Amino acid sequence: MNNSIEINKVKLVSFNHIQLNTQPFGTWDDNGGEPDGDMFLLPLSDVQAFDGMEVVSGYEVLAYSSPNNYSNWCGFSSRNVAYTTDKDTADAIALDEYGVIESSN
Repeated sequence: MNNSIEINKVKLVSFNHIQLNTQPFGTWDDNGGEPDGDMFLLPLSDVQAFDGMEVVSGYEVLAYSSPNNYSNWCGFSSRNVAYTTDKDTADAIALDEYGVIESSN
């Protein structure tokens, strides 16, 4: 069975630990814990604006289920989505999921 994984270019907001509380309760919940990955990223369209907000270019990977040794990323397995600032990481997540990529570059 071949499923394709969608990768979309998106504007993301990168958060540091202090800035996590700028968003509503539950924003960062992923199955009762923090999201997977080495960054805290959300799409700009999902963020309540705050002072010092850092907007970066990135990628949304639609179909994500489990962590791996990626870099520059944030994954929500409970939402089946991952975000990254790196195209190679987006491709790696997609390949790990099903082995087929559908990119909207």
